[in-house]
Amino acid sequence: MLPILLSVIVGLSIVLQNGLNHRISHTLSMGTILTANCIISLALSVGLLLITRLYPEWVPDTFRPTSSTLSQAMSRWWILIPGVCGFLIILSMPVAIGKIGVLKVLAIVIAIQLGGGMLWDYAVEGITPSLQRIAGSIITLAGAWVALSG
Repeated sequence: MLPILLSVIVGLSIVLQNGLNHRISHTLSMGTILTANCIISLALSVGLLLITRLYPEWVPDTFRPTSSTLSQAMSRWWILIPGVCGFLIILSMPVAIGKIGVLKVLAIVIAIQLGGGMLWDYAVEGITPSLQRIAGSIITLAGAWVALSG
């Protein structure tokens, strides 16, 4: 139940964040918007880090400290990729929304995420896509195509 609730929160947050960033871009520059988003993310991240260090029993295992140090983690160059992806999302979404609207942007994003997600599951996690998942993805892609064509 928790993963479904978190997925709903993420979905709503994506629409809200990007819709608001687009509206704000009418009065502020994208650089200002990106900086504000990053400062808020940094503050929340530091708060979460403090909670995980001081009260690890309050958080799920995924958030708990591990034995690896920051220098060990930073020795892996790819650890920077999620931050670059987040930057690109915050930068690109309001621009795309301003050109084609939220529904079309999200339809394209969902279509790409389905294909990319299936590929990631197979190549990285070792999960072979079932016939049901492939069919569901095709149906969702068809729905995205209908949304884009209207």
